[in-house]
Formats: sequence, C-alpha cells, structure tokens
Amino acid sequence: MNEALFQPVKYGLLIVAYVAAFLVVSRNWDLFRRKHFTLGVATQFLYVAAQTGIFSFFVNYVLENDPGVTRLQASRWLGAVGFVLFMVGRMCGSAVISQFKPERVLTSYSLMNVVLVAITMGGGKTGMYAMFASFFFMSVGFPTIFALGIRGLGEHTKFGSSLIVMSMGGRARGPGAAPGCPPAGNPPAGCVHIPPAPALAAHDPPGAGAHAEAAQDARRQLDHSKTRRRRLRGLESSD
Repeated sequence: MNEALFQPVKYGLLIVAYVAAFLVVSRNWDLFRRKHFTLGVATQFLYVAAQTGIFSFFVNYVLENDPGVTRLQASRWLGAVGFVLFMVGRMCGSAVISQFKPERVLTSYSLMNVVLVAITMGGGKTGMYAMFASFFFMSVGFPTIFALGIRGLGEHTKFGSSLIVMSMGGRARGPGAAPGCPPAGNPPAGCVHIPPAPALAAHDPPGAGAHAEAAQDARRQLDHSKTRRRRLRGLESSD
C-alpha cells in the first residue's frame, strides 16, 4: 500500500471499528450491562497480551541474562521447559478448580504471577527462574476467564462467548503498545511481561542495515518494473 494512504486508511478503519463496536453494544445492552461479562472481555484481552509478551520475548530475555546461552538453546528451553510447565499447570489447575471455586483459583494464580513477573523484571538467574514459573501459573487463565465470563448469560451465551474469543486480539496489540526498554548497559528485564517494540531496534543483528538497504533496492526495482509495464500497456492501447 502507498505510504501516503496508509495513515488515512488506518484511521478510517479505526473509526469504522469504533462505530461497529458502538452499534454492537447498543443493540445488546442487556448483555453488556452484566459486569462479569464486560470485565471478562477486558480481562481476556489483557491476559492474552501479557501471555504473548512473555512468549515472544522469552529468547531475548534469556540471552540478556545468561550470555553463555545461545539463541538455539534458549528457543529449546522455551519449548522443553516453558511450554511443558504450561501444560502441567493447565492439568494441575483443572484439578485444583474441581476442588475450589474457580474465581478464587484464578485470583490466587494471577497474584502469584504478579509476584513472579515483578521478580522477573529484576533480571538475573533469579528472574529467569521466576519467568519459567510464570508459565505454570498463567496456564489456567484463558479457560477460566472464558468460563466465568459466559456464566449465566442464558440466551446471550453464544454471542457472548464469541466476543470473549475475539478479545484475543490482545495478542497483536499488547506487545507493540509497550513502553521502551531501560537504557543500554542495563539488562532489559523490564521488557518481559509488557515487552517493548522499540527493544527490537536496540537489538538489531549484525548486517541489519544492509538488509534494510537491500529491501529498499528491491522495492525500487519493483516500482520501476511496474512503471515500465504501465508504459507498455499504454503504447499497446494507442496502437
């Protein structure tokens, strides 16, 4: 898309989205006035945003806090340790919820995650261990929030459940909307649960500038070829 059109199109789509959201709320006011549902949609949005932040920046965090680890090793830790803890936490959480009220379990696990993320932001080996532990305690979040959000909706259950699932858009918006990392020289431990997009620019791999120049050259060549095709079509039509 032409860069000159990108901003107008973006803001135009945002306006359309806000108008559509207003119409949905106004036509389903009986649903949205139920506090537990409205808070469930917002909570699910924030939860998946935070979860994606940890998943996405896990490797960078490990490399910053343990220089002896390679990128390949860190990615393997994510799958072999992080996601295994996530799976075990989901199974254990299901067993715990069967014995206690789900809202209390969700609250307890969430508070534990707040503590773990606070430790993670401190960096170092302790921060890494805390980040691993957060995989276990975050695991019950999505299904529990979903179940509590649609509880007692009656005839609105189908529509309400679809809106809570749609709130997973937080996966796309959360990481990019985060604040910047700490200054150079300090480990970007604060870029964990709410990771910053600017941090990517601060950790460009060697040769990133060359890649950017090559991409610009390729784009110019593509534009040039398009211009030539248009001219040829004009000549053919004139003949």
